[in-house]
Amino acid sequence: MKVIDNWNEYYLRLAYLVARKSKDESSKIGSVLVKNNSVISSGYNGICAKVLDPWDYENKLEKFSEDIREKGYDFYENEKAYEKIKNRKLRPYKYMWVSHSENNCICQVAKMGISSNGSTLYTLAIPCDRCAVSLIQAGVSEVIVHKQFNDIFYQSEKWNPILQVTIDMFEEAGVKLKILDLSLDEIVLLVRKNINYENV
Repeated sequence: MKVIDNWNEYYLRLAYLVARKSKDESSKIGSVLVKNNSVISSGYNGICAKVLDPWDYENKLEKFSEDIREKGYDFYENEKAYEKIKNRKLRPYKYMWVSHSENNCICQVAKMGISSNGSTLYTLAIPCDRCAVSLIQAGVSEVIVHKQFNDIFYQSEKWNPILQVTIDMFEEAGVKLKILDLSLDEIVLLVRKNINYENV
């Protein structure tokens, strides 16, 4: 087994591992927040905690049943509850319901009372404009992304205006954006095999 002697590679590999936790079939993204060379938070894209999750209905019926009972639904109303929420995982509704991995990293440290000021975020692709706002406001000083994944994920030119806003905000706010060209093919394949990039 190859020894990882490069911290950037180590943290990017962790971000790929975190991405595998995402239930979203169309875009699995993971992020790791690092400060003083220690991981202080991790996040993946998904429905917010405590909010009914359509992926749970499809993959974890027992958990979904428990969640709807907590919300006051009858156990036999699983199907009815799912009908109400199934669009949450589909575009364009997904954009309103899913929290991105970068934002989840920031929310986790806030919930735990840990300062993210001066931290570095490792993630698979350049964050969207909304996540960029959260990262800037939380004092993240550097964002490191994986070139190979970023190039695949943003194949469509429709994302260019949003990416440019992120790049401009980072530049103006003094957040370093580093795009690492690393060969992590076996890791990329683990995430990539479950992603339909034509719908991203």
